[in-house]
Amino acid sequence: MLEISRRLLSPDERATIERQKVVEGGRFRDGLDAGLVLGLFLACLLAVWFIRESPLAGALTLAFMGLFLCLMLRNAYRRLRGNRERAAAKWDPILRGALVDEIDAEVVAARRMDDIGSETAWFLDVGDNRILVVWTWDEEPRSHIRVVQTVDAELALTVDWTGNGILPAAPRRMFESGEYRPRQSEVLTGTIHSLDDILRTMGRKSRPRVEAATPPRQSRRSVKSDKGRMALADAVEPAGFYKFTPTEEIAAVKAEITNGLEEWLRAAGRLFDADAERLAEGGVRDLLDYLRPLLDREGVRLASMEDRFDADEGYTIVINGREYTLWTKAEAKDSWLLTSKRVLDLVNGLLVASGSNERVYHLAGGGEDAQIVLLTPETRKEIFLSGVFPKQTPLPGTFNE
Repeated sequence: MLEISRRLLSPDERATIERQKVVEGGRFRDGLDAGLVLGLFLACLLAVWFIRESPLAGALTLAFMGLFLCLMLRNAYRRLRGNRERAAAKWDPILRGALVDEIDAEVVAARRMDDIGSETAWFLDVGDNRILVVWTWDEEPRSHIRVVQTVDAELALTVDWTGNGILPAAPRRMFESGEYRPRQSEVLTGTIHSLDDILRTMGRKSRPRVEAATPPRQSRRSVKSDKGRMALADAVEPAGFYKFTPTEEIAAVKAEITNGLEEWLRAAGRLFDADAERLAEGGVRDLLDYLRPLLDREGVRLASMEDRFDADEGYTIVINGREYTLWTKAEAKDSWLLTSKRVLDLVNGLLVASGSNERVYHLAGGGEDAQIVLLTPETRKEIFLSGVFPKQTPLPGTFNE
């Protein structure tokens, strides 16, 4: 059952939109550049020294500082005004229209998918061969959902779940390269069980057609770089680098290497976000769910998983009845680093036990932008020795080998 109706804004909903408008409009201090503020502070210290040593030099320094401060404040004001104008153009028509859409649905089945920005989409089977898509960070779907959103579906004002809990129809996973990403509250035709095919088909249909055109002129250095990258994309194919990519998509995935290493690895389905803080605070199961389709193809079966996270006592995860320690109470101050290292050791241990020659590595050194990549040691070596991405390829001894 799915019902969609339009009604007037309530006072609380109007207040929510007003708050969103203020947030997007920003504050004056948001327009100030931290580096410029620090520079002004250092200049003040320099001016004090000049005044003591030479009054004329001190006066000139203060004059330049005054000019610099005026320019900085003017630029900050311009940025603030621009942000507020954009926020007003976006939200004022909605406030004037004073209308919202209210969606009520009985949920039969549900699946969760996340994107690279850590946003979560729930695909809800609402019967009659329809799937309602709701973007929300809620972890547990229930049998009834109510969504109140702006008419343009730009902002969900309320997402309420009621009724009995629903066990997801499949493990959560990431959106794959080329899949369609629906809008908030978009209704797709089909069932949960055919969702993967639906997203792939809609993704192909939504891609813009590329008309023949005269290619832009490139420098010799740029042409040489692209040739080196394409040579690498071809060189790793015999080793099975594209085995997780549908055959018809391989050419497009190869072409992504000209945009950078991360884009290429992500398009091949081998790159995953591994934010150290998120992992250490109970996010390892999410990561393993994202890896599950690839691990399954490599013979790793995650029959059961249970997170045991306590912000004070530590973090363990139980996989197929075996407990793995990610950090203990005594190790709390190093929880980020230890979890980043131990989750790689955990996954690699599972891969070794299954007889796979694939391994996971850190692409970056860690922290909020950390990512892990699934590669065979031979492919990783091929990427490293090619010299195409010298600053991004993880070196031996980072966490592996």
